[in-house]
Amino acid sequence: MRDGPTLFADDTPVKLQILRGVELKSEASVYADGKKSKLVDYMGKLFAEPFATLTPSQHAAVTNWAPDMMAHAPNEEDIPETGDQDESAENVAIAAE
Repeated sequence: MRDGPTLFADDTPVKLQILRGVELKSEASVYADGKKSKLVDYMGKLFAEPFATLTPSQHAAVTNWAPDMMAHAPNEEDIPETGDQDESAENVAIAAE
């Protein structure tokens, strides 16, 4: 379980900025005036298991979120190869036989 947002447990403005950064601006507005404990609970659940109601873009932002000090640029290994995808599918079909 990734527990990233608790790294900033005492900093509500940072938590709200994280929500905005993962495309949850309306949720950040809702929790801006609420209790810090509710915000912490919400973020803990969100990052432990991203909600099914998130858009694909929001889901990707949540699952790929990392604190600035832990984020990294993608390595060559992280970037999928571009090439003939049909050949790859053919190899899988042959291997399955």
